[in-house]
Amino acid sequence: MTFCEDSKVPLMGGSLRPYRSEDSPDFKPLIELDCRGCDPTVFQPINGFQCSNMDNTTEFNDVDLSEMNWADYDERNNESVGIYDFKYRFTTVKKSTK
Repeated sequence: MTFCEDSKVPLMGGSLRPYRSEDSPDFKPLIELDCRGCDPTVFQPINGFQCSNMDNTTEFNDVDLSEMNWADYDERNNESVGIYDFKYRFTTVKKSTK
């Protein structure tokens, strides 16, 4: 078995899912990766994430979670927004071959 360090694993098409404030603090699948032939060891969430405030009136683009935290200021609503202590885990998903 190969570990996926320093490798890019393809994202399964159509697997991106939103994570909303009401999902917190539960884990929820966000993406599916095609990891055949390797065991992933680290997920590095770099830039490209999109977020919005809790009432979906302000969008934040190109959010960088590489530090596992992100913070900004919502000027429209005069409040701080952020993602703190981002955590992840890998789980195995078996796809049906029907």
